[in-house]
Amino acid sequence: MHTKTAPCRNALCIFILLFASSVAADKTSAYNAWEKGDYGVALKEIQPMAEQGDEWAQYLFGLMYAKGQGLAQDGRKAQNWYLKSAKQGYTTAEYALAVLYQSDKSIPQDYAKAVHWFRRVAAKAYFRGEKSRKRSALGNLGWHFEKGKGVQQDYGEAVRWYTMAAQQGDPWSQGKLGRFYKNGQGVKRNPAAAQKWFRLAAKNDSKYAKKMLALKDLNVEGFLAARKKWWKKYPEYMRPFGIV
Repeated sequence: MHTKTAPCRNALCIFILLFASSVAADKTSAYNAWEKGDYGVALKEIQPMAEQGDEWAQYLFGLMYAKGQGLAQDGRKAQNWYLKSAKQGYTTAEYALAVLYQSDKSIPQDYAKAVHWFRRVAAKAYFRGEKSRKRSALGNLGWHFEKGKGVQQDYGEAVRWYTMAAQQGDPWSQGKLGRFYKNGQGVKRNPAAAQKWFRLAAKNDSKYAKKMLALKDLNVEGFLAARKKWWKKYPEYMRPFGIV
């Protein structure tokens, strides 16, 4: 049986709608001020919302601390506000927190915590502008397993994460995957697969991949290997020509 939704007539319902509209207007105003670089105005609107528990405002307040926008730069305070927002599931804050733990010099590095938050981002279905953060999180997880940072080193796991990121178009991960296939690390050596990923990465403007393709096209790698072999075998003939 079809039931019509009752119109919003009571005072509480009307108050909720008006409050939601007011909050949305405040966020738009705060964001516009922040984007223009008018950080004093932005702070007056963002800080109260952050202190009242709004996850978007908490993230932006943390970002302003991280970058020193209208506030003294403070990595620990940025971490605090990112964490408040991330605990509410705000994806951008989760990613920012992971990067902070991984590479920011203003707080002690904590690779295990970085991995935790990258996993949170990687596990989400992305929407709108979140695609780039998700694939970057996947690629960063590949790096952590490749280097053994915050997790036990595992080339097979590194390949798995790099593959997921590469399939979503991340050029850095595509280049990494090409190198793993080229060297046979964590996966069976496959020059054809290596070339495939290098070409995709180069198409996406990866300088490393372009370099690797140039070496392949010029057969520089073959020349270097041959030079090393002949130098060891006939050093007396190679030295006069300066081929060392």
